[in-house]
Amino acid sequence: MSISIATVLGKQVRLALGVMLAVGAGATVSAMECGARVADGVRVAFGEAIYVKFKLEPAPPALGDLFVVKALVCSRAHARLDGMLSADAVMPAHGHGMNYAVKTSAAVNGAAMLEGFLWQMPGLWRMQFRLEAVGATYRAAYDYEFAAH
Repeated sequence: MSISIATVLGKQVRLALGVMLAVGAGATVSAMECGARVADGVRVAFGEAIYVKFKLEPAPPALGDLFVVKALVCSRAHARLDGMLSADAVMPAHGHGMNYAVKTSAAVNGAAMLEGFLWQMPGLWRMQFRLEAVGATYRAAYDYEFAAH
């Protein structure tokens, strides 16, 4: 049995077209999905082995008000990762962190909600995420320039 190059290429083109249609211009895939294009206020913290997509709620946060971080933990191969996700934020230029502890959350199917963020002053805040999973620790960070609102 022989298969022509045109048949193989035709299948590849149809497969590629199907993937493009499924992903589209972001209309069918949420910006919070692993591997999806970043949009709609989604930010990405990068680490060596993982990345964390996240959104602040409310966005932008108000000076001195508590806010929530909705997160999705992904491998560099764009698979969702489970484990215990913790987070903190520090001001590198000032050498201090937040006045509040963030509530740690289990990442189930990669998704987690972290509560208790509060930025008490404007400036550069480094958000630090830490995932404990299967006996390993993974880290990712994001620098957020916070302007008081």
